[in-house]
Amino acid sequence: MTKPVLLFILFLSLWGCSDSSIDSDKPKSSGNIDEILLVADTITWQSETGESIRKTVREAHPGVINPEPFFKISFFPEEHFGGIFTKHHFIFIPTTLERISLNPLFNRLIPSRVIEKVNTSSNHLFYKQKDVFARGQTILFLITKENYYLNQDFITHKKQIQEVLCTELISQHISALHQKPTNKLLNERLHKEENISLHLPEGFEIALQEKGILWFRNVTEEADLNVFFTSKTYNGESDFNIDTILAWRDTITHQYIFADKQDTSFMERETIVPPLVKTEVDSTNYSTYLWGLWKMKNRAMGGSYVSRTVKSTHNDQIYYIEGFVYAPGQEKLNYIRSLEAIIRTFEPGKLDE
Repeated sequence: MTKPVLLFILFLSLWGCSDSSIDSDKPKSSGNIDEILLVADTITWQSETGESIRKTVREAHPGVINPEPFFKISFFPEEHFGGIFTKHHFIFIPTTLERISLNPLFNRLIPSRVIEKVNTSSNHLFYKQKDVFARGQTILFLITKENYYLNQDFITHKKQIQEVLCTELISQHISALHQKPTNKLLNERLHKEENISLHLPEGFEIALQEKGILWFRNVTEEADLNVFFTSKTYNGESDFNIDTILAWRDTITHQYIFADKQDTSFMERETIVPPLVKTEVDSTNYSTYLWGLWKMKNRAMGGSYVSRTVKSTHNDQIYYIEGFVYAPGQEKLNYIRSLEAIIRTFEPGKLDE
């Protein structure tokens, strides 16, 4: 196991508790799905700590064709936090034990067991609550003993903090995806003919169906959203090698995606910037995710993609599923996160009960 992975596991082990208070009478949360309301006291925001926070949340996200920050952040001063602003769908509050003791609202939201855990630990702690003031809401606290440690956390653990925030945003996208109407006929067809489960919302239709590949497309005035997947017989751990995955992708995209024999155009990877790579393991699947750039050979087109390579636990197949976007002149990260939500619903080789 590599050192970065060890750091990440150590970091997540400090995730404190997660409470929920669901009430159907509460209003629906507000705000754009990709916007985070960051609440901090003005002195902290204007200090060195505030600068460390801004560098973390505004760093350019890899795998996006034009530089876009990891997060769209709206700052709101802690001393004025209340009213309609408490209804925002995702509120992030980096704070200290002292700030909590001075703020009646924070003091009420954070149980004594969490305070005690921070006091007895030499590290920070994440504490998450759901649906506190509104339905579909997440409030995420990052708590440290003192402001010095808060600043150091954003310097030392920048990548891990970004990962935690990204995970919460993707969770929001997945929730939004499941609330959208689905293409029921297409989803049933995938289950019956391909023995896979995939949550495709309305608007997606089959663009190409060949032996070994299915390509779905949703074209609107704003963007051209695409999802495709393929599979092959699993030959061992080497199939998860990044170069092996990328070579496999190339064989598919060169032959099928926007391929035109007349002008010899086809989709290829943009290799100037390497893709962002992440590996995830849950109770049933081992998945490798890539975020990268694509372009067209002999044609002025390009964009961003996110992919997932996963081994079925039910058969001898390994699957590659990708979402890519073509949206010239527009920001891509929101589209990529919505496509990532779709490919995260992909369950390969799911057998009937």
